[in-house]
Amino acid sequence: MAITNDTELQVLSTIVGAPVVAFERAGWGFENRTDIVTLADGRRLVVQRLTRRAQARGRLRLARILPDRLAPLGIRLPRQLAASSVADPPYAVREHLGGASAAAFMGDTAGAVAVASAMGALLLRLQQALTTGLRLPSSWADASRLEQQARRQLNRCRDMFDAATRRELATTIDEVRGRFTARRACFGHGDFCPVNVLVEPTDHRPPTTDSDERELSDYRLQATGYGPITQCAVRDMQGLRVVGLLDVDYARVADPLFDAAWWGWVVRYHHPDRWIMAWPELLRAAGIPVDQAMLGRVRVLQRLRCLEAVDDARQAGADAAIMWARRLHETLDWEDGL
Repeated sequence: MAITNDTELQVLSTIVGAPVVAFERAGWGFENRTDIVTLADGRRLVVQRLTRRAQARGRLRLARILPDRLAPLGIRLPRQLAASSVADPPYAVREHLGGASAAAFMGDTAGAVAVASAMGALLLRLQQALTTGLRLPSSWADASRLEQQARRQLNRCRDMFDAATRRELATTIDEVRGRFTARRACFGHGDFCPVNVLVEPTDHRPPTTDSDERELSDYRLQATGYGPITQCAVRDMQGLRVVGLLDVDYARVADPLFDAAWWGWVVRYHHPDRWIMAWPELLRAAGIPVDQAMLGRVRVLQRLRCLEAVDDARQAGADAAIMWARRLHETLDWEDGL
């Protein structure tokens, strides 16, 4: 629902450089303040005010460059129309894309599977993006650097964990070289999850023959260890098409499993019942074979990404760091990265 507030309307009008008559908080961009604004002439724009000044320049630069870099792959990012890294707070004005947040479809199994199918296909395209000249962080692209980074993060955050948690994380870090040495690297969105994708329904429905149903069921049982799994939700599922990708603030060069692993973590943590069928569907759509080596890599990536989040959250305050430390502790109880 749009909100009217004279003071805020004035602030937003100044940022945009045109009269803003209404605004509403966006359903994405939780770290920063993101509003969808309506101008007097009826146009809609997105205004994002960044909370971390030290990172503003680099993030605004990426937001300016990446739409053109990803467009040849059929991936649309909102174009940045205006921005300032020195304003208080730093801000960006971007075009408003149509479509609904994929997170809105995660409320039932059919919707979650449709999101997984669409985002798995998107992941295949996203990994083809050229990274030359982007100056992206690349510590997740090299086993040695990832190991060293994780040890530093654990050392900085050690007071937030008990001894058993520290030992488990140290053991996880010990696995990095064996699991990731000599693997290729590619573009990573960095926060690849349903809330950062815009979708729209299509008329496409997945195959529903008996053989297709058995194949889907066998794959999901192999990938999750759960069963038996009913396919009625899959038969009724409506397809979704990705129409926009949002929030590239955490883009990086990383292992090809990085984005998939983070998607799996987000969906399992926030939608555990939906994850049972959605996670293997993402893997299928992204062409990721399921075996113990893959599951082990996913487990390590999810744990170390949570550790990174704990370390990063310390700058935002105690509450944020405690929240991520709790999430990491829960993640350590997951089996096989699932």
